[in-house]
Amino acid sequence: MMPGVTQTAIGDAMTTLERGNVLRAASDAVVELMFRQSITQQWGRGTTVSSDGMSLDASRHLWNARVDPRRHTYGTGHYPHVLDR
Repeated sequence: MMPGVTQTAIGDAMTTLERGNVLRAASDAVVELMFRQSITQQWGRGTTVSSDGMSLDASRHLWNARVDPRRHTYGTGHYPHVLDR
């Protein structure tokens, strides 16, 4: 399904993610790195977040596709959460 990506590579990635808290540790490392940047201290204290819904275009055959009420096209709803830093 993905040109240039082998089944072995996908299997290896899945196995890595299934082991312990690899994904959680990676996420924590990224957030810690971001918090060390002095510019982020100007944006907030890291105690509040916001969320905004958006619709991404999708095939009508996708199991969770819905018709976007504004654009009248098929899409999926996503709600990204953003930390104030």
